[in-house]
Amino acid sequence: MRIFEYAHMLIQTKKVMIRERRGAAQRAAILRAFSNTTRLQILELLMKGKLCVREVSRTLNYQQPNVSQHLALLKSRGLVYSRRRGFEQCYEITKPKLVQEMFGLITRLRRLYRITNSRALAK
Repeated sequence: MRIFEYAHMLIQTKKVMIRERRGAAQRAAILRAFSNTTRLQILELLMKGKLCVREVSRTLNYQQPNVSQHLALLKSRGLVYSRRRGFEQCYEITKPKLVQEMFGLITRLRRLYRITNSRALAK
């Protein structure tokens, strides 16, 4: 193998590794979006339909700035998108199938944890 071919192969390998690392970081960021109770509650509400920040904060009884921060994070992860309606910012789920699958996974993990925990306590 000539030196140029070897260098090219090393560069290509490095590019693949960088892409894989970015992909893993993106997946971790999405999982972190689901790791907060408030964000889960917001996503549950948005699964029912489009809502404005004021409606979400009133329904959950949270301060509007707090809800806005959580929605901004969900938006940065690509889970929701926003549209301006007059003076209000309204949000909608971008990937309802992904959110539904994650809710299902969370439910299964809770069940598995309860089963594993009860077996450990029985010993």
